[in-house]
Amino acid sequence: IGKPVTVSGFVADIYQSEKVAYLNFVEKYPNNPFTAVIFARQFGEFPEIEKYKNKMVEVTGRVSVFKGKPQIILNSPNQLKLK
Repeated sequence: IGKPVTVSGFVADIYQSEKVAYLNFVEKYPNNPFTAVIFARQFGEFPEIEKYKNKMVEVTGRVSVFKGKPQIILNSPNQLKLK
C-alpha cells in the first residue's frame, strides 16, 4: 500500500459511469480482488478502455485501498498496457 508497483492481471469487467471507470481484475465486481480506476477528468486520456475487457493487462502506479480492496488510480495511458 502506498508504493509504486506493476500489477498484471485479467480484466474481467469494465464499468463506467459519468464520474469514474473501473477495470475489475479476475472477476466482476464485487468479487474482484483488484481494480484499476480512471476518474472522469482523465477519460480523454483513455478513449478506448473497452478494448481492455477480457484481456491481460499491466497497470503501474501507487496502490491504495478503497472499501477494503486494493486499487491503482490511472492518470496517464502509459500506466496501462496490454500484455
